[in-house]
Amino acid sequence: MQGTTVFCLDTQYRYVFCNDAHRDASRKSWGAVIHMGSSMLANIPSLEERKLVQALLDEALAGKTVVAANRFGETDNIWESVCSPMFNDEGKISGVSVTSADVTEQRRLENALLEREHKYQYLFDNMTDGFVICKIICNEQGVPCDYRILEANKAYEALAGIAFNDIVGKTVLEVVPDMEESWIKLYGEVALTHESRSFELYNHSTRRYYESTAFSLHNGQFARVFKDITNQKLSEAALKTSEELQRFGEHAREREKEMAHVDRLNTMGEMATGLAHELNQPLAAITTYAGVALRILNAESAQPEKLREIISETRQQALRAGEIIRHLRRLVRKQTGGQVETDINHLIRSVVKLLAADLRLQGVDLRLKLSENLPRLMLDDVQIEQVIINLLRNALEVTVMDVANKREVTIRSYLSSKRFLRVEVTDNGSGMDSEVSSRIFDAFYSTKVEQGMGLGLSISRSIIEAHGGNLWANSEPGQGSTLSFSLPVLKRLLACD
Repeated sequence: MQGTTVFCLDTQYRYVFCNDAHRDASRKSWGAVIHMGSSMLANIPSLEERKLVQALLDEALAGKTVVAANRFGETDNIWESVCSPMFNDEGKISGVSVTSADVTEQRRLENALLEREHKYQYLFDNMTDGFVICKIICNEQGVPCDYRILEANKAYEALAGIAFNDIVGKTVLEVVPDMEESWIKLYGEVALTHESRSFELYNHSTRRYYESTAFSLHNGQFARVFKDITNQKLSEAALKTSEELQRFGEHAREREKEMAHVDRLNTMGEMATGLAHELNQPLAAITTYAGVALRILNAESAQPEKLREIISETRQQALRAGEIIRHLRRLVRKQTGGQVETDINHLIRSVVKLLAADLRLQGVDLRLKLSENLPRLMLDDVQIEQVIINLLRNALEVTVMDVANKREVTIRSYLSSKRFLRVEVTDNGSGMDSEVSSRIFDAFYSTKVEQGMGLGLSISRSIIEAHGGNLWANSEPGQGSTLSFSLPVLKRLLACD
């Protein structure tokens, strides 16, 4: 071996032989020049090193073969030495032969490899993904029929719920007797064809989802890396459910808008007689004023002041009719205008004007008790008008128990708290029992003699709740009923309080 030093000593540690490699090494390590017959120990300047070398030599002189690796002198070289006893012809120990080799580079490589193995082992043991190495077992026909588990990390134990000592060294059918053949076939294909496979699986025993990748190693071995994706799957499922709920919510809102539109159309249809009467009044007045104007114009003497008065009245009646028609068009259109800053009393008065004919035809005495200087609200005015119409028409349809009493309806508006404004529609009818009052807001429930759609109050509650408010009923048999709703005051107004 190149660089191998050889020397022999007698029992007194004196040189009887050495090769050139040992001479060079001694000179480099200790600065010593070797002479035959001189003591080796005398060449070692360091007492500590001298004692170490003497201990090794004494063991060999005692009949033992000693192997040791040490650094000597000022160099960083590592020497691995074999100290063996020498025997004379009589079989007695006559000295020591020492063979040494510079193993510095070898040890460096070994240490680097060992450090590398330690790093890999640390990563193997501490990686969060499960890792297992297996070897495929084939039957006589060369078909994969089982596989043996060779190595597994701690994460595998935790994820699979199986202890390391219970699986390593065993076959999968010993660990999981009911393992499906399809899995063994799949891993066999990975190991034998060197094609990687990725897939998801569900473990019924741990009730967890895993994402796994299997890849080939060598000699029929394969490795599996897998991680727990349960939280990811649950998040995906939750997101999908949320998206479906959002789509459902959007669909429900669209359906609700459609039903609200249908309810408005149905309400307008039910109000047709009153609306026709309400329109006939300004139209009849316009006809009358036009006839008077013609008669004045046909007369010999003109009366400009009288004509001016008649034309002004005609204009007022035309504006009144136009306002009614515009109001109707706004209520029956399919899409509402969105939320705007609104005076609730203005909406109440607008509804009263629209239902004025119905009030007169049914002989209802309407009382308005509207608080002044109420804070403005953010409302979809068409929808809130629809609610007020439904509540007011519901009050118009009640039966008065005492026929001697006139039917009365009262509408109140007031600030019920700093945060909410309340509107109440009260009648003096026969009231409702607990069963009816608990169901009047149910869709398709109606108390009308001529069965209505039963959507008005249900849609009204949905509209009010969509505005952040509440709609409810208070009633007792014989005491009349009050339908009330509350709506939140504008936040910027609250901030000024």
